[in-house]
Amino acid sequence: MNDQMNQSKEKAQKLFRSAVVFTASHRAIIIFFIISVAVIVTLLQTRTFLDPGRNETRYQEEVVKIKYSTIDEEIVEKLKTTEEDANIDVGSNLVPDRNNPFDE
Repeated sequence: MNDQMNQSKEKAQKLFRSAVVFTASHRAIIIFFIISVAVIVTLLQTRTFLDPGRNETRYQEEVVKIKYSTIDEEIVEKLKTTEEDANIDVGSNLVPDRNNPFDE
């Protein structure tokens, strides 16, 4: 039994050493792989934030809350009559006999 434990312990140590040697010799590839996976996950998550799906029930609830204002016809009629009744005279501030300096 003790012999079996020693053999399994040696196998585990051998496996660990080979894993350490593999990791040390291929660390650039492993780091590149980890960074690539992180970038891909980030891009996929960003895509879901940039183009979210529309929740139709919430959309309908918000549309119902919108109160569209309408034009009051009485006020429009009052403004029309005051515009028509007022005699508007736009007086000119120019002297009719003056000389145009740009004609000279």
